[in-house]
Amino acid sequence: SGEEEEEEGEDKKPPVNERIIPEYVIILDASNEYLRQRIMHLPEKVVAGTHNTELEFK
Repeated sequence: SGEEEEEEGEDKKPPVNERIIPEYVIILDASNEYLRQRIMHLPEKVVAGTHNTELEFK
C-alpha cells in the first residue's frame, strides 16, 4: 500500500527533458551595498566602458 502511494506521487511530477535540464543550479546573492563597494574598489580601466560606473549604481 505504501509503495503504491509512492509510485502515484512520482507520476505527478511534470515531464522534463533530461538532456537540457541542469544538474546543478547556483544562486549568487549579494546586497547592493556590497556590490557597490566591490565595483568602487576596481581599477578605473576595468570599469571604463561598462555600466558599472558610480553614476549607474546610484
